[in-house]
Parts: sequence; structure tokens; C-alpha cells
Amino acid sequence: MALCAQAITLYREQRPDVTLMDLQLPVVTGLEAIRAIRELDESARIIVLTTYHGDEDIYQALRAGAATYLLKDAILDDLAPVVRDVHRGGHPLPDAVRDILASRDQAVPLTTREVEVL
Repeated sequence: MALCAQAITLYREQRPDVTLMDLQLPVVTGLEAIRAIRELDESARIIVLTTYHGDEDIYQALRAGAATYLLKDAILDDLAPVVRDVHRGGHPLPDAVRDILASRDQAVPLTTREVEVL
């Protein structure tokens, strides 16, 4: 069974308090898994723990319903407090992730013509 389908099945069976999700899964992406889990349970608390640090990855994960986004190179000591905060319903964002999102907000959007050319 593909990891993503397995993750969704296990979520359905176990209903964990907090789910750690990577974005890199075979067959279906972590984003699709997050969306599927959130369709099953709107109150699902999902933490993305991944090596992807692109602004679009972060934006899409949060938009899909992740409570927060952690980079795997984050200090291991930071994980437990974040899990506890998310369990309580929080949405803590590490400063590094917040900075990446802030730089995304400052980007100038492409014009219609630029999109056509791309």
C-alpha cells in the first residue's frame, strides 16, 4: 500500500491527536494526504515536517490545513513544544518559516503576459 494511502487509512483508524506529515510521499503527495485527512476530520492537527523549504511548499501546506510547518533541520528540542502547542490548537510558525513566507508576500506577481510567456 502506498505510504500516502496508508497514512490516510491509519489516520482514519487511529485518530491521532497530532499527525507529523512529510510532503515527499510516493504516488500521492503529502499535500494531497493533508487535504484527504482534513476532509475526514476538519479538526485534524497536522504538522508538516520536511526538508522542503520553498515558499510555495509552505504556503500550500498551510493552505491545505497543516497547523504548522517545520523544517527537518530544525533543532530536535523544538519539536516537543511545537507538538504540544499544536495539540492545544495552536498554529506556531518558526521564525525561519515566517521569514520565508514574508519574502513570498513581498514578491511582485507576474503580469498576465508574463504568465502567457511562461
